[in-house]
Amino acid sequence: MWPQLDVWIMRPGSACRVDDSKDWTVYVADAHLQPFTWKGIAYTDGRKLGTPGHLASEIAPGTYVVWAEREGEEETLRTERAIAVVGCEGSTCVRLLTLTRDCQPEPEPEPEPEPECSIEIAGVRGEDLVRGRYPRTLTVRGTAAACPEVVVSVANADGQGAHCKAAVGFGGEWECAVPNEAVKAECGDEVRVEAVCASNRKCRAEAVLAVECEPGDDAPSPTRPAGRPPRSHPG
Repeated sequence: MWPQLDVWIMRPGSACRVDDSKDWTVYVADAHLQPFTWKGIAYTDGRKLGTPGHLASEIAPGTYVVWAEREGEEETLRTERAIAVVGCEGSTCVRLLTLTRDCQPEPEPEPEPEPECSIEIAGVRGEDLVRGRYPRTLTVRGTAAACPEVVVSVANADGQGAHCKAAVGFGGEWECAVPNEAVKAECGDEVRVEAVCASNRKCRAEAVLAVECEPGDDAPSPTRPAGRPPRSHPG
């Protein structure tokens, strides 16, 4: 005669009173929580109760994981999982305690998605002007999100240029300056600006912008880079 697995399902909130429902399904897996089948019966697929709160069935000697579930009106009721060690003779009695709502495991919170990196270039400002139209410095400004530092490049139409680094502030603004000696741009000239996140090279922005200058910001030395003829004034 084969040993018997004697499963008793206790009433929710009680360890000494058997539940009076026959709607429970008892599941039995092997010691490694893998599906268990014996004598053509798939125990891990679940077996319905024959009497309220109780299921008895023959089973081969071994170690098993046993639990039960029942569909409630609002949620699925579950018992704790019990380890049953079945010997070669007699029966093994297992009492399954039903988990109350307070004991149900909390679902793992979904991780918050990481913010996407983005960069915007706001403009290019010419500063320290010579003769009111040739800036010695080009200051680039913009904003960034999810990026602590940007690398900025400024170049003219011939590809000549310079670059600088800027830390992004708490409000997302950044600003850095390059010497105009390499770019050779006058006020109103268009320059190509590229800003790349230092920690994420795929996050970048490009723009072609005119150099904005404030009138009256002349520098004391009226020097001008070689190779560019002065522009004629109308009249």
